[in-house]
Amino acid sequence: HPRKSFGFPGGPEMKVAALALAGVVVALLATALQDDVYEAQALVAVQSGAPDERRQPTAVVQAETYAQIVDSDGFLEQTRAQLAGGGLEPGELDERVEARRRPGTALVEITAEGPTRADARGLATDVAGALVFFVQQQARQRATQIEDELRQRLTGADDDERAALQTELARQVSRAVEAATGVVIAARPVEPEDATGKPWARNLLLGLLLGIGAGLVLSLVRLPRRRQAPAPAAADATPPVVRIVEPERG
Repeated sequence: HPRKSFGFPGGPEMKVAALALAGVVVALLATALQDDVYEAQALVAVQSGAPDERRQPTAVVQAETYAQIVDSDGFLEQTRAQLAGGGLEPGELDERVEARRRPGTALVEITAEGPTRADARGLATDVAGALVFFVQQQARQRATQIEDELRQRLTGADDDERAALQTELARQVSRAVEAATGVVIAARPVEPEDATGKPWARNLLLGLLLGIGAGLVLSLVRLPRRRQAPAPAAADATPPVVRIVEPERG
């Protein structure tokens, strides 16, 4: 019977309305039961190494690059042991950590989330320190690589070429040292006072859409059954044939 399909009274509209209401209720309960989340922010500055305004665009580009590095899975996985005592999986770190370059500056904003004020502050501090260490390590490795390549070229070079290579070696080492020391923590995070607001509106909308979708699916699933139901048999209107069996005729 169409009024008793799937245990919902009424037609498809009632199913959709009932499931939409259920989705809203579930969303409200889930949001209310969510743990508080705190955010802390650290700033990492990329310095040009010299008071030259022409170097500022380079620092901005580097800051953008470093922000993308922090957001990458490879960086978080590589530095996982240094972050929050190594107790977070890469997926958790990816959800809790976000980095971006502050517009118009050569600053990298690192935002970290945690269930407590101390956890948020500690994670932001760890990520900022890991970024600085990563940049310094990469610069040292690059300097060593360049130095080895130039020293190999020095072997067998004449005096003029040797002097040019030594000048280039000194310049490259200087640039590597500048890159290693040009990234510093500009502002250490402080413990946040208040938790971030819970996503009431987002969860309510999601619950409503899921409820409506489930109601529509259930309604559509029932339609083929109604169409395939066998038609009732027509009444037999054939007139009967009557004859006398007993007593015999006459």
